[in-house]
Amino acid sequence: MSRRTRKPGPLKESAYSTNQRFRTQVSNTNPWITINCFTSGALPTDVSTLSGSDINNGSTGTWYFYDPNSTIDFTANSNVWLTQDSNGVQFEGVNLAKVDDSGNKLEWANANSCQAGRIATALRHPVTGEELTFGDLAGGSVEFLIERTEDCPHNENHEVGIFACIAPSTIMSSTNNNCYGLGSCYFGTASSNPEGTNTYLFNAQAKAQSTSADGRKHYAMHTFANNSASLVLAGYSTGRLFDSNDHQHHNTSSAAQQKSTRRQDPANFVYLVVGPFARDNSGNGSAVRRTGKFRLWFRVNLDSKQFAPDYVLQGDNHFSGASSGIR
Repeated sequence: MSRRTRKPGPLKESAYSTNQRFRTQVSNTNPWITINCFTSGALPTDVSTLSGSDINNGSTGTWYFYDPNSTIDFTANSNVWLTQDSNGVQFEGVNLAKVDDSGNKLEWANANSCQAGRIATALRHPVTGEELTFGDLAGGSVEFLIERTEDCPHNENHEVGIFACIAPSTIMSSTNNNCYGLGSCYFGTASSNPEGTNTYLFNAQAKAQSTSADGRKHYAMHTFANNSASLVLAGYSTGRLFDSNDHQHHNTSSAAQQKSTRRQDPANFVYLVVGPFARDNSGNGSAVRRTGKFRLWFRVNLDSKQFAPDYVLQGDNHFSGASSGIR
């Protein structure tokens, strides 16, 4: 049964939210949400099984996979190509070829050159579960947090790791795409600087990175705004890198989206996407057997007032924005 029963447009108000302003109640204090990559314990489903191979015809809450360059061997690794435990998410497969050794099979060179296999599910409102559109994101933001939980597992994993992003439905049918996310990869090897990692920030136009010899956690925020009545863009994206004590390194990254050809239709549904990742650099091996384990989180901040909040006179400074949902 198709899940497309909701007409694109602003989400409805909720009777149980303060001041009946539904979207404004996901404030900056809302908690991180763990990205669980299984549907009721089951591995993701091949997107080609859907009508027209279109993820828009999928089921709410279900993960689907798309592998345009055969980076994952689903036959030989039918039960273990994707695993998740308390240490995080990991992709495995005998064909996880390196970026520089086998035709850029894992490379996400920039946000519109998405080569690796990936899984995706509809991005849903964290309170009601309604599917979000890019129009819903205008005036808000999406954040990602990735934690490396093990050192580089093999010398061949140089410049290889995991990414998490949001994107329109075409992320599951094309390698030329617009997405907004975060990649985390090892910049050392198992025998040399195994704790070293790169934070790789990308939006629909630009990419940026920061590096640390002991980086453990990687963070990115993408803020969205209406560029016109019919187009949405990520006006600005920023990334940070933290050590094992959650102390921020001086290394940060930022990227602005200004190009007019890579904006989003507000009616387009938004998808949460995860996959193996490699940055464009030389490596040491001919193939990667597994990505290593990474914990993944996301957080969504929404505001129906966008950039036109109520101006409230004679209010308490701590709560003067309450009527517009600002906390």
